[in-house]
Amino acid sequence: MNNFTFYSPTLFTFGDGEEKNTGALVRRFGGSRVLLVTGGGSVRRNGAYDAVTASLEAAGIPFTELSDVQANPRSGKVYEGIDLVRRTGADFLLALGGGSVIDTAKAIGFGALYKGDFWDFFTGAAKIEKTLPVGVVLTISAAGSEGSDSCVITQEPSNLKWGRPKTDVIRPKFAMLNPWFTCSLPAYQTASGAVDMMAHIMERYFTNTPDVGLTDRLCEALLKTVLDAAPKAIADPNDYAARADLMWAGMLAHNNSCGVGREQDWASHQIEHELSAFYDCAHGAGLAVILPAWMEYVLPHDPVRLAQFAVRVFGCEMNFADPEATARQGIEKLCLFFHSLGMPITFDELGAQGRVRVAEAAEALLNSVKENNFTPTVISIEKRPKDFTFFPAEQYEEAGECAAYPTFSALMDRFYEQRENQERIRQKGQDLIRSVTNARDRTARKIANQQRELDATQDRERLRQFGDIITSNLHTMERGMATLRALDFYDPEGAEVDIKLDPLLTPQQNAAKYYKEYNKAKTAEEMLTIQLEKGRRELDYLNSVLENITLAEGERDLQEIRQELADTGYLRRQTKGKDKGRRLSPKPMEFRSTAGLRISVGKNNVQNDLLTCKQAFKSDIWFHTQKIHGSHVILWTGGAQPDRQSLNEAACLAAWFSQGRESGKVPVDHTPVKYVKKPAGARPGMVVYTTYETAWVTPDEGLVKRLRVK
Repeated sequence: MNNFTFYSPTLFTFGDGEEKNTGALVRRFGGSRVLLVTGGGSVRRNGAYDAVTASLEAAGIPFTELSDVQANPRSGKVYEGIDLVRRTGADFLLALGGGSVIDTAKAIGFGALYKGDFWDFFTGAAKIEKTLPVGVVLTISAAGSEGSDSCVITQEPSNLKWGRPKTDVIRPKFAMLNPWFTCSLPAYQTASGAVDMMAHIMERYFTNTPDVGLTDRLCEALLKTVLDAAPKAIADPNDYAARADLMWAGMLAHNNSCGVGREQDWASHQIEHELSAFYDCAHGAGLAVILPAWMEYVLPHDPVRLAQFAVRVFGCEMNFADPEATARQGIEKLCLFFHSLGMPITFDELGAQGRVRVAEAAEALLNSVKENNFTPTVISIEKRPKDFTFFPAEQYEEAGECAAYPTFSALMDRFYEQRENQERIRQKGQDLIRSVTNARDRTARKIANQQRELDATQDRERLRQFGDIITSNLHTMERGMATLRALDFYDPEGAEVDIKLDPLLTPQQNAAKYYKEYNKAKTAEEMLTIQLEKGRRELDYLNSVLENITLAEGERDLQEIRQELADTGYLRRQTKGKDKGRRLSPKPMEFRSTAGLRISVGKNNVQNDLLTCKQAFKSDIWFHTQKIHGSHVILWTGGAQPDRQSLNEAACLAAWFSQGRESGKVPVDHTPVKYVKKPAGARPGMVVYTTYETAWVTPDEGLVKRLRVK
């Protein structure tokens, strides 16, 4: 056995109902604002999403959601998550799902704290030294990422699926494992997971290191557990015992407890990463094809170890005269087991033949181009040019808008003009984000220092008591004393106390010194309380500006925000150029409810103030997300009682144009404008309100697009 170091700091909570403690654990590990990373709809169907979000809300932890993480997790979602973390100020990542969700959260965690491209960590150009904390609520067996020191991401568009890096820094702080959450998994996913966890074990089991009997037995026990539990779970999805065995086996398979002190392989995983990157197949399905083939390939290298696997795991009878024969029998039984779970064991079964059909379709498209039967098309997503092609693309569905052009020359001119404009806007937006983020971070550090100073004043009452005790014992004291030992008459039990003295001062001066320090601490508390409240308002304002930047649709919007920051003293006022001294006239976004009522949405704080404090009538309805940064929304009523649908649609717009955009349910407060007031001296966009109602709504991008009028 080789020398080794084993470190597994993740806190595991296992069993039914443990997810109810999610909020408390996030608090325990320092989280105050969460980015919730999720996959598809399964977490909503099995109740995990509702339970976890309810726990976060009960703990008073706001969260933003990054959803729709796919199998074979993509770099695009990582970049999206990094952006969300930086915009929302999230300080904790909560992965709700399986391995792809967990790996995405891990990559976001170390990518968000890095100034460069997170992919640098995968290429070896950078080393992970810090990360945001990650918590896990596991809903699938097999991943093992909930306890591992690595993650796997596919880089788009190169289709590079790499597993990097291995470091204890990225291990999750906690992982919650409720086997009931895995009961809703389709049989194929359960089977794929079983293969994956077996592969995690076998990559460690097949080693060149001698004398590893203990970890051999650990590996074999886990493999036999999977062989027993997987068919039971597929036959009866609600078999809690089988699901529990699989879930715990999946974690033990990949936290490296089975791999310590021995050389590990991982060739099968590396090969499969390339396979699934190309074919986009399930990871476990790809491994079911690769593992038996790999075993056949390496069989001559160490037939005895493969024979040991066959005997101890599959119960084959050892042929001492021909260990290879025993090994081949074990490989055959492994293939039969994979087949019994519904897993492929050949490329044809995996679906590789479908690539032939793709090639045929590609050739047909090429012939259409040769015959000049094509339409130059630009694909835009959220009004940003994404790509161009020679035919309308449908893979983006409703998210993409296709615009046809008469020639490719016209298309290219327009496409790159728009790209250039978007890049210019992006750069200006990044410059603003950097300036505001720096100001926000300075403010946050200042608040933290002031809070520490305030905490230090909380013991001031003891200073006054020491002064009183010294005063009552003046008759027993002499000049030059370093310590006074006296009865503490403030102690209910009448204990004695040692009070430190300055030997250069008289007893009377020592008493006066304690009284002076008491008064100083009292004054400091009053001043620090005022400064802290001011700092928190300032931090709130800066966070609102960061949210406003995300709503900018062009250079004009960014210029309005820049002008606001100059007015408030955060940026130096521009004094050069043609725009010198020119004031912009802010215009909000305009929508129309289904019933025909006008709805206005401010894109920045200046617009918010203008809408709420100057343009809206007292009877119009004002909307804003509760304790979440976002836009002011005005439903123009014309003095009439608005219909319920218009109220709901306006609330949905308020939820969408806020930091709660990615959440499942968002609280939105609404009240007549007459109840909304702007305090004297408040920053732009900052108001107070009373007599309000709260609606919980789901942000809906489709509704936003449908109601938009200009």
